[in-house]
Amino acid sequence: MNITLEQIDSLRERANVSYQEAKEALEKSNGNMIDAIIALESEDKTIYDRIKKEQARASEKERAKERKEKYKANADEFVQTSKSVLDSLNETRVVMYNNQRVVFDISLTITLIAAVFAFPVAAAILVVGMLTGNRFKVVRKDNKSDCVNSVLNKAADLGQNVADTFKEKVNEVKEDDEMSDEVKA
Repeated sequence: MNITLEQIDSLRERANVSYQEAKEALEKSNGNMIDAIIALESEDKTIYDRIKKEQARASEKERAKERKEKYKANADEFVQTSKSVLDSLNETRVVMYNNQRVVFDISLTITLIAAVFAFPVAAAILVVGMLTGNRFKVVRKDNKSDCVNSVLNKAADLGQNVADTFKEKVNEVKEDDEMSDEVKA
C-alpha cells in the first residue's frame, strides 16, 4: 500500500509524533488512520502518553521534594528538641547536702552519664550518701521538682532508718561482747 504525505501529516498532527513514527505506524496498519493511532497509543508514542509521562515525572519529583522537606523539618525538629532537652538537663542540678551543707552539686546531665556508664559507682554514692545521713534534691530553675524531691526525701528517710537500725544492732552486739568479756574476766 502506498502511504501519502497527507496521511503522514494528518497522523503527525493528531498524535504529535515524528514523520518516521507516523510512517511506520501507517505502514503497520496498512494506511488505516485509526489503527495507526491505536498502535501509537499502545506503544506510548502519542502526545497524550508523553504528557502523562511528563506529568507522572513532575508529580514524582514534587512528592520527592515534599518528602525531602518533611525529613528536613523532622530532623530540624529533632535537633531543636534535643537541644532543648540538653539545656534543661544542664540547668537542672542534683545536690547532695547534709545539715544545709552542700556535699556536691552537679548537673543532671553528668548524673545521668554517671548512672549509665558508671552505674556501680553512682549507686554506691547514692547508698553511702543516704546511709550517712545525707539528702539529695533536684533543683530546677522553674521549681518543678517537688515530686522528685518528695520521693528523694522518702528514700532518704528510709535510708536514715536503715542506718539507725544498723547502728543500734552494732551497738547491741558491741555491748554484748563487752559484757561477755567482763564475765570471762
